[in-house]
Amino acid sequence: MERPLQPLLEISGLHTGFDTYDGRVRAVDGVDLAVHAGRTLCVVGESGCGKSVTARSILRLVEDAGSIDAGAITWHGDANDGTGEPFDILSLDPRGKRLQRLRGGDIGMIFQEPAASLLPLRTIGAQLVETLRIHTGLDKKAARARAVELLDAVGIPDPKRRIDAYPFQLSGGMCQRAMIAIALCANPSLLIADEPTTALDVTTQARILDLIRSLQAEHHMAVMFITHDLGVVAELADEVAVMYLGRVVERAPVDELFADPKHPYTKALLASVPVLGRDRGRDLPTIPGAVPSPLHRPSGCSFHPRCAAAVAGRCDTDAPPEVDFGGGRTAECVLYETEGAST
Repeated sequence: MERPLQPLLEISGLHTGFDTYDGRVRAVDGVDLAVHAGRTLCVVGESGCGKSVTARSILRLVEDAGSIDAGAITWHGDANDGTGEPFDILSLDPRGKRLQRLRGGDIGMIFQEPAASLLPLRTIGAQLVETLRIHTGLDKKAARARAVELLDAVGIPDPKRRIDAYPFQLSGGMCQRAMIAIALCANPSLLIADEPTTALDVTTQARILDLIRSLQAEHHMAVMFITHDLGVVAELADEVAVMYLGRVVERAPVDELFADPKHPYTKALLASVPVLGRDRGRDLPTIPGAVPSPLHRPSGCSFHPRCAAAVAGRCDTDAPPEVDFGGGRTAECVLYETEGAST
């Protein structure tokens, strides 16, 4: 009998903001998400939509100027493996051992900027070995041998020599691969990957995606993959969450999202993807304007100033309802109020 899919992580009503000289910025504005064991959730959207802040909020890694203002982030991993009960990550002592075990142990994270995440005065090997010893209990010799294997697995050439290199001695792409090795070293139950292949060439990108997929299959690992590359989404995702200005505006299984996108923003994103031979000789469709500043949110639906389907007198004044289409599909849009159960 197939093991039922269980949620590892549930995010409910998450609000994260930052204090600036111009006022409080709502970077994440009421996000609800669930990540399930053995499944990949891809979070997509333009830069500035709150994807990375949502990911950092999970591990309480929001910068000093920011804070999590409301919501719950419930970890079910201990209940799923029979070692404990679900708990709210936001209730943990920020300096306590349980949160430390989550970071890099139960939950691995690949950061978007490896240069800012790797310690510049410690070798790549020292950082890998330390993480392995903390979270796996290996002795120093075994941890170093495992570190060499991980560096080789993520495509770093001559790993036995490179293990003693400092981050400044490696290219940006190699630092990214080293960051991926650190995130994967404890075989986490959940891997959060914040645009992990951005700095890599196409061949290495494919190798990293294959590595994540193989580890996922081997360990029943959940993956939360943040990207703006819809080609990666089509290849990797089971479910997709589309974010715009701090909110999830559409959720759907990946095949349904590509076959029948609901939200006008999702439709615009998919229309802007070039297809070989389809639009030859014609300009590629674009989304007019840019993501507004969170300091100056449009009234009503945040997307309405850029939306070709906006309804005057509704979209510019009223917050859009979340419409539930069933089967894991939702969209925040007035165009579908009569098609589903408004939540």
